[in-house]
Amino acid sequence: MEAKTTALTPTQIANPGDKTPLLKVFRPVSLVYSDGEGFWQSREANLLTHFNEKMTQLKVDKLDLDSLKKESLADYIQESHNKEMIELEYADQIPLQLLGLTSDDISGELGQIPINLISYPRDSRMLYLIDREEGLVYSLPLKAPANFDDLKTSIDENKNGFKAVKRVDLKTPYHYLLDDKVEVKALSYILERQSNAAYLQLLFNLPDQVNDYSDVESARYYTENKGLVINNSNFEILFNQTVDYELNTDPLSVILQAYNDLQRIQANNDNWIYSQYNHKEKNVTFRKVVGGIPIYGSNFVSRIRIGFPKDHTLQAKFSALNIQTPLNDLTENFEMQPATSIMKLLEVNHISSKDIDSINIGYYWVPSSKSNRLISLVPCWMIEKDGTYFMLDELVDMTKNEAYVTRNTANDVPVYIKHNRSDQEAQPAEVDSNNEEVFKEMNQAQSR
Repeated sequence: MEAKTTALTPTQIANPGDKTPLLKVFRPVSLVYSDGEGFWQSREANLLTHFNEKMTQLKVDKLDLDSLKKESLADYIQESHNKEMIELEYADQIPLQLLGLTSDDISGELGQIPINLISYPRDSRMLYLIDREEGLVYSLPLKAPANFDDLKTSIDENKNGFKAVKRVDLKTPYHYLLDDKVEVKALSYILERQSNAAYLQLLFNLPDQVNDYSDVESARYYTENKGLVINNSNFEILFNQTVDYELNTDPLSVILQAYNDLQRIQANNDNWIYSQYNHKEKNVTFRKVVGGIPIYGSNFVSRIRIGFPKDHTLQAKFSALNIQTPLNDLTENFEMQPATSIMKLLEVNHISSKDIDSINIGYYWVPSSKSNRLISLVPCWMIEKDGTYFMLDELVDMTKNEAYVTRNTANDVPVYIKHNRSDQEAQPAEVDSNNEEVFKEMNQAQSR
């Protein structure tokens, strides 16, 4: 985490056909096709990668911020009604410069424009960029239309991976909710742990000269400008580094710097994607996915968060635990109800769609009852409210709503992860340790 500037420039990541790891990490999370009447969605990872590469081959005409056309999202919805189109959706707002479009002119303020979705109608000379937070659509002129028939052929060849969706408004407009039941595999993995020594080698220049303040609760390591805390019970990690130069904290710079640090912390990041940018805290969250489905769990078991909590400080939070080896003989198939039905269930239970950021299928990280060396990834509906994720079972007592419960397809047995009790508040799906307090204690010990 020594680098002051980014290792990859926007020009390097925008080369047509360039399969840099960055384009994999910043890939979209869903592909939506509309024939002008209905909508269908796929989250199949290989198909998303294919379409992401196709989009990087589009050549954008010369433009600047002043000449960039924009309109309201409501107007665009009206204009695009009944049109055949393809859309790529990202997990969170992403700066325009990271879309990988072929243009040397997408930089500066233009490159900072935040985008949630790319929309491309058939035979259009425009690529439409949707910012759902502001309700705006930007029009990027193309030098030539994309080969829509070629794109449609790829969709037809993978049609079994598409499910019907409905476009709805949540807290922000223009979201797609599954309108079909869907079958999802419940997975099991061998749990692996990276050693403390490996992180000392990875994060410190001279590991043998690191001060060790470890105790029963935490492994704690410190040098003049770096600190590392590893919780001994849940293996959550906090790493801090102070630097003697000014850090650029505009969104694009923060995201690219975080990506560089991700490369060091998680060298094999094929299954990690950009998940969230926190404007207030100036940090970026990357999340592990399996089969295109994001994983949720406490103590950063499935997240890496990198940011700049204050001037001259880089900070990373992640976990020493990892999963790589699946146990295929333990795989089960679960049937989940449509997201549109889940939304109605939430409304009945006094949770308005206007209070919900997103509704998506996620894997919940559950320690196995069979062995402490195994974990299960259980499919569930994840409801995001104000940037915090809740399992459906925490918001609604599913024992009283069996028509909406996920079921094991082998025996039709309902699957409950947790259920909310009337005398308890709903608990977030992800609860983390307060390693910052341990870090402060270590700093105080060092200064004495």
